[in-house]
Amino acid sequence: MKRVLGTWSAAMLVLGAFVASANASVCPTTSCTFEFNKASTLGNQNYGTVALVLGTGTGVGGNGFDVGSIGVTINLLNSDLLIETGFPGGKDKDPGTFAFNATTNAALTPSNFSNSNYGAATNPNSGSAFSYAFDGAGDFSDYIDYNGKDKTDPPATGGLSFEISTAGGFTDVNSLVDANSPNGAYFAADIIEPNVSGKPTGVIYSTILAGNGNTVLPEPGYFAVLLPSFGALVFFAIRRKRQDSAAN
Repeated sequence: MKRVLGTWSAAMLVLGAFVASANASVCPTTSCTFEFNKASTLGNQNYGTVALVLGTGTGVGGNGFDVGSIGVTINLLNSDLLIETGFPGGKDKDPGTFAFNATTNAALTPSNFSNSNYGAATNPNSGSAFSYAFDGAGDFSDYIDYNGKDKTDPPATGGLSFEISTAGGFTDVNSLVDANSPNGAYFAADIIEPNVSGKPTGVIYSTILAGNGNTVLPEPGYFAVLLPSFGALVFFAIRRKRQDSAAN
């Protein structure tokens, strides 16, 4: 009986190690999609998505983003638009529309924007303490500019793609995935809702993966490693129990 319990304890330890490992990374290494699910003043709902993908090239067979870069694609719902209304706060007052948290201390270079009205922040802040405040969503380490002076000059968009690169290249999209405190926000955006009465503006942000309803997505490889080992432990535990019963 003690042997059976010992085997089950070992199985539980393996399972616990798996859970801890799964929680270490939010996304699989090559791609991930988040939902803008919360807002500071507009009300919580699904406002759209922000997708990250590891670049595989711009030529035939590539995904349209340079090798070693991280491609970012923002798609807002209900004709909402990415604008700027004075955020971020903090030491850099340059207008921003989309914020994220880098986990690397290396300098980041945003480029290849699908809309020329958007661009890189004037003073990049990668790797430093979160210091760019987006109203109600918390502080972020980096952000993207909107070049318009107001809501319509130049025209804004609700669909934007660009890539972020660094010296030596990226190997994992999690380099741009880090939840801030206390809101647990991974990304934020300053938007306007032109189809809503009064055309309200506000900051939206993401705390969950699209379609998952949680902030953690274990990589598929973890399951492949875990299941055979866990199954073997269960098998031996059952066999040992039968042997002990026969001996008695």
